[in-house]
Amino acid sequence: MSSEPVTAFAGRILADDFDQLEPVEAQIQLDADQLDITAGQARYTIPLDTIHDTTVGSVTAAIEEAFPE
Repeated sequence: MSSEPVTAFAGRILADDFDQLEPVEAQIQLDADQLDITAGQARYTIPLDTIHDTTVGSVTAAIEEAFPE
């Protein structure tokens, strides 16, 4: 499933799959129906209809520690 990109940008992400506690560089692309994240050789596709809860401006302590200001 794929659609026209809404936005695409580079960023740093923190994921358990990378076996490290440091953020890694990634390419993030938001489509109308999914979010695609590519980091190195790994690619993750998250259908937007599987995202159930978001809180704007709220960050967990683990994420806050990984991205110091």
